[in-house]
Amino acid sequence: RDPTRRERLVRRALEVEPDNPDVVYEMGAVLQQLRRPTDALPYFTRHLDLVDDDQQTLVQIGKCYSDLGRLDEAETALRRALAVSDDATGYYNLGFVMEQRGRREEAERYYRRTLDVDPTHASAHNNMAALLAERGRLPEAVEHWAIVLRFNPEHVDGHANMGAALAQQGRFAGALRHLDEALRLNPTHAGARANREAVERGSRN
Repeated sequence: RDPTRRERLVRRALEVEPDNPDVVYEMGAVLQQLRRPTDALPYFTRHLDLVDDDQQTLVQIGKCYSDLGRLDEAETALRRALAVSDDATGYYNLGFVMEQRGRREEAERYYRRTLDVDPTHASAHNNMAALLAERGRLPEAVEHWAIVLRFNPEHVDGHANMGAALAQQGRFAGALRHLDEALRLNPTHAGARANREAVERGSRN
């Protein structure tokens, strides 16, 4: 559905039922989808006042703070959410916050916890693979990117990252296959294009 049209409809619903928790949450969700975390945050905070310690709302609040770069508040909200119950999205967002803070080992731990709860979480596999590749653990990274692509064959960054990792291992044919697929899906993907040119040069030497 068109999120801009959805925003108009939810605002009308709020005029009728300003204290309806479902409508208040929906307004926050719409604004979050529109990538307007500053606007979304007051609605999620209001929803929390109405329902008290709702785990999903705490996760959304944490994501808003993360998007705004307010990492202390993001970490606090996400830890509070995970104290209520295990949640793959909560663990993933906390891992992302740890990564933003340069706390790579903690980020890896939370990405692994995400995958314990939801083994199909493509973003967690992708971010985990990037952390492993950064540390030179390329075979493990390739395993995670392979899982990303098994669940989502059109994951552009998955193909681009897999291609780069295979190239580092000297597996040029496989690298080119994935980089070409990334460029088919997104012809403007700068990383995939740069890596493809590097692979072509390397394979000729």
